[in-house]
Amino acid sequence: MRPEDSAHPIRVLVVDDDPRLVMAMSDVLAAEGYETKTAQNGEVAIRQLASFSPDVMLLDMEMPKMDGFDVLRWLKKNGIQVPVVIASNNDDVSAKELGAVAKLPKPFDLDQLLAALASALGKPALP
Repeated sequence: MRPEDSAHPIRVLVVDDDPRLVMAMSDVLAAEGYETKTAQNGEVAIRQLASFSPDVMLLDMEMPKMDGFDVLRWLKKNGIQVPVVIASNNDDVSAKELGAVAKLPKPFDLDQLLAALASALGKPALP
């Protein structure tokens, strides 16, 4: 999947409370041609949904204030359909049961991240 193949860069909303991880993911995704916006918790992510209109959301499950579980419930309750890739090191968390399209086990590498985003967008990942 190459973001530049589409009419506009693919927009990814990166939601995680770890500022170093958020910065690293944003930098890597920008270098791959994605447009990114970040949020340090679910409350900020929800506020950014309207103005940013992400094509996909990368969502940490364990955050203060409003965690990933709350965000997924809010999306469902409000009828907002954006593909969500959850990031969690908890083996008990199932992406499909929560309404997400994919799960990234933490820690993950660049190839896993890009493959999960491709899957969420219904596109084949590059070999």
